[in-house]
Amino acid sequence: MKIMFDIRSSKGAGKYLKELDRKTKDRIKKSLLEIAEDPNRTQNLDIKRLAGYEKSYRLRVGKCRVLFKVYDKEVVIFVFDLNSRGDIYK
Repeated sequence: MKIMFDIRSSKGAGKYLKELDRKTKDRIKKSLLEIAEDPNRTQNLDIKRLAGYEKSYRLRVGKCRVLFKVYDKEVVIFVFDLNSRGDIYK
């Protein structure tokens, strides 16, 4: 039986997600669910490891960037930031 990771997010990430259009919101949710199924098998998603951070990654969905961390022991994926490409790394 496969264990699915729980997806949690910061208040800021949740707030930004609510402001997005339906299409982008659905694409982000679909991508996060795919990551939650198996964080190690996400070849068709645009994910890169964040330099200088342990187990932290960025997911590109159109012009949005989702920054998340994988906690293997707690079986949790924590979205700590979500914003547009130009504002995410400030």
